[in-house]
Amino acid sequence: IAAWVGHLPLALDVLRAALHARALSPHDLLRCVDTESVTREVDAAREALCGQIPEKALPGVSEALSISYQRLSAQAQRAARALAQLGSTPIPEQLLDAFGDVFSSKVRVALMARSFVTPAFSGEHAAPVVVPLYGQMHRVVADFLRTQAPDTEADRTLARAALLVTTSNVEDPQAWPLLNLCLPHAEVFLQRVMQSNDQTGAEGTVKLGQRIGKLQFDQGLFAAAREHDERVLEFALLRLGPEHPRTFIAMHNLAGILHAQGDLSGARQLQERVLAAFELKLGTGNPLSLDVMNSLAETLHTQGDLAGARQL
Repeated sequence: IAAWVGHLPLALDVLRAALHARALSPHDLLRCVDTESVTREVDAAREALCGQIPEKALPGVSEALSISYQRLSAQAQRAARALAQLGSTPIPEQLLDAFGDVFSSKVRVALMARSFVTPAFSGEHAAPVVVPLYGQMHRVVADFLRTQAPDTEADRTLARAALLVTTSNVEDPQAWPLLNLCLPHAEVFLQRVMQSNDQTGAEGTVKLGQRIGKLQFDQGLFAAAREHDERVLEFALLRLGPEHPRTFIAMHNLAGILHAQGDLSGARQLQERVLAAFELKLGTGNPLSLDVMNSLAETLHTQGDLAGARQL
């Protein structure tokens, strides 16, 4: 429960008082941990205390954060809401730079001065190469900021674009220290979008998901990559449809993981489906078609079908 609220003293104070006054049972509180909206649950606990404690004895989380939020400039509010679409781990400076003009030096100072972002220390997130960090946003603060969005999809578009810029070189091992710090932010963002009814940027979301899967695959994290790419393919089928090029690329990526894990029949089935679609839509000489053709040939070779592999 303490981890759920990020050990925020104000939130813990409200929950302690609610338990003490029996406005909330321990069982009910524990069930709340599975929900994402921390501020809503904590504020609800405070509402349940009305009449049992002095009215001003405990400020609500939303009430307290709202005062600071209203004192931010419109640009700083927009920047804060965009960061709230990311995770609660340290934010690399390079990821912040990818937001462009949204994060001017003045905005960065304002968010730090108002404690919407707190300093991050790289000790527990040590990397072989030092990656400059801006700070990190408390999960309760981020949850509050997401409730303030006049246009959630616009905030997600900003975050998605920045993550796409920062993850553009996943195949370069020298970029992995930075990308490993961006990975938790991308995973949180993808999970939130995939669970929402956001109708914009589905192709960009799938593209980001494919890059994260590629990073995990290249680092040898096959189990994590497979689970991730299965979710990306499911999302692509749902939002883009079974005939979209990005959906076929998602199938091809998943096939590569199945091959690496030894599921050759599963990999072959996906590769044959993708190759047939690419040859029909793009032609046999298209680089994407040739890439899938080569992968299928490798699968056939591993299965012992040397004649089929040679033909491809």
